[in-house]
Amino acid sequence: MSDVGEILQTFFAEARELLVRMEEGLLQLEDDPADTDAIHAVFRAAHTIKGSAGLFDLKDIVAFTHKAESLLVKLRDGAMPVDEMLIALLLRCCDHLGALLDCATAGDALDPALREQDQELGELLDSLNRASLPAVVEAPVEGPEPDECSEADAIWHISVRYFPDVFRKGMSPSAVLRELSRIGELRHVHIVADAIPEAARMDPESCYLGFEIRLAGALDKNRIEDAFEFVREDCELRILPPGSQIADFVRLIETLPEDNARLGELLVACGAVTRRELAALLDMQGSAHPPGSGGSKVGELAIETRAVHPQVVEAALKKQGEARKRQAQEAQLLRVQ
Repeated sequence: MSDVGEILQTFFAEARELLVRMEEGLLQLEDDPADTDAIHAVFRAAHTIKGSAGLFDLKDIVAFTHKAESLLVKLRDGAMPVDEMLIALLLRCCDHLGALLDCATAGDALDPALREQDQELGELLDSLNRASLPAVVEAPVEGPEPDECSEADAIWHISVRYFPDVFRKGMSPSAVLRELSRIGELRHVHIVADAIPEAARMDPESCYLGFEIRLAGALDKNRIEDAFEFVREDCELRILPPGSQIADFVRLIETLPEDNARLGELLVACGAVTRRELAALLDMQGSAHPPGSGGSKVGELAIETRAVHPQVVEAALKKQGEARKRQAQEAQLLRVQ
């Protein structure tokens, strides 16, 4: 059996174990509909099955599990009550997933009866996912007008650095980005490639990438972490919530592994300024201080124009200075075989 075949068989075995956990969690909810731990356990099992099936392009399993997972998200977020009929439906979904796994294990296409059941349950899940609870109308209260920025406009900052073996384990950073785009809006994705070595030392099977991500949406931290579930042990992940303070970004800059990143890239990567703001600062610097004039640096100009807080720039300058010092020391060494 090939390595891929062995991994696929491992997936089938683990998926069946996860189905057992889903059923156990649903039976627990029958006894205690308010058991949030059981809801989270059922959701995580479905989420894992969907993500792993996607790695093997098992489209029928991915499509159906995605619909069930969307319903479980509503349960987890309190947007739909847990009742006997809903639990019965989800138990039917578990049975159907088992049948889909049997079909995939045998390498067969879905027969007409299974395809019909897939469509029937899928349409039922779609109808429930489209349903929403009645809006609660509250009496107006005196006080200041609410902030024009809605929860959907809240922007999270995500910093992730993948470990070298993430590809060897069959995981894909691009799959994480697709999942993030599904649960929110990707406002900015900055690829950090500073860890890529020179060609002679590069391992084509190793991952050297990181990402600085701005994600908008009415989300909680757990939901964002769920998107990284398959790679959580194979990366360093930092998540800053909306409204993070300057001190939070300073700490982020100080913990970033890119010693040789330019100041501008650090400011963009940490979300302190946008690329447009950085370009404007560079244009102002170029016009006000021509090359060789010894004029204001980008960091000083950023402070002058109040684009970023001085503490953020100070932290970035400190890291850049340390990188330059190391570069100077390395330049004095002669490397030999």
